[in-house]
Amino acid sequence: MITRIFILFFLFLTNLFSQLLVDSGNNSLNVQPAPIRFNSLGKSVVLNSLNNSFRIIANNNNEIKSANYLNYLLKNNYGIEFKINPENEVGVVNEWVIKFSISKSNSFINSQHYRIHPDINKKEIEISSPGQLGLLFGAVTFLDFVRSENGAIKINLFEVDDWPEYSRRIFSTVLKPDRVEDMLNYALLNKMET
Repeated sequence: MITRIFILFFLFLTNLFSQLLVDSGNNSLNVQPAPIRFNSLGKSVVLNSLNNSFRIIANNNNEIKSANYLNYLLKNNYGIEFKINPENEVGVVNEWVIKFSISKSNSFINSQHYRIHPDINKKEIEISSPGQLGLLFGAVTFLDFVRSENGAIKINLFEVDDWPEYSRRIFSTVLKPDRVEDMLNYALLNKMET
């Protein structure tokens, strides 16, 4: 019994010190195409490399697909993955959350419009859009918030409000069947509708 209590206490302390909110000055966002509106909050969340305890909340299939795509990008670029919809986990206290949400608000311009809104008090970063394509574009932009420095993962906090200002962006390619996934990733990373 004492061993279990010690383990729970250790997990609680590990999670408590695994995330640190630090001042990061005025960061720049290097995303192409550049978002219409973005603002640096001058803060970053630093995760220690042993315990990347961010979690992702996604409620429906489109949100879960977008969350899985974010994890795919994070794994390929930084070797990390965040848990999606963890239920009743021991030691999950006071951690940051990335929340994907499809919103039917009239304030969105089109289905590709997305917003990324960090709330420091709630320890939450919300990626919202009226459609799945907007959520995918939001995931791609969020990837540019992430940096790896001295063995730690640093997530810079930005507010982003973005939608494509172009009616159509076209590119053409000759594909082999085994390169379709690469082409789709290229299109999403460059915010092109396929």
